[in-house]
Amino acid sequence: MDRSDVIADARAVLARHARTFDLAGRFLGRARRDEAAVVYAFCRLVDDLADESPSAEQADRALAEVEAELRGVRPARPLVAVFRDLLGEHGTDLRVPLELIAGVRSDLGPVAIADDAELLRYCYRVAGTVGLLMCGVLGVRARVAQPFAVDLGVAMQLTNICRDVAEDAARGRVY
Repeated sequence: MDRSDVIADARAVLARHARTFDLAGRFLGRARRDEAAVVYAFCRLVDDLADESPSAEQADRALAEVEAELRGVRPARPLVAVFRDLLGEHGTDLRVPLELIAGVRSDLGPVAIADDAELLRYCYRVAGTVGLLMCGVLGVRARVAQPFAVDLGVAMQLTNICRDVAEDAARGRVY
């Protein structure tokens, strides 16, 4: 599978699962829209590996495989390979998607967030990291912008937590 096939698949994932983001992407140039789709598809892959696995143990193993692919320890599936290339093209530190995976991994068992600091750490990991990934896609190079990108991601995650209180509680997640 070549890069154009991965991008086409990523755009289909974006259109199917995130219509609002897909619509917003129309304001970007084609190259940035395609890169945003790859970032979204990668994040979706990570999230789905956790949420759709039959067990926490299987989800943990699947997430470990993605980590190994990101680190270059094992051959990367096409999406991860293209995503990893994007990280390099934008100078995004590998620690950013690894933090995303750590955040998603923290949802594998029962969740009972103890305090505001732990909640903010969780929100950074699962959403602030996405803001940092999008900085590269959007061509934002000024480091001064990064905290704002993180804050936007954290705010969006806090909104999602408020919206999904009942659903999360049914999954054993209390944020």
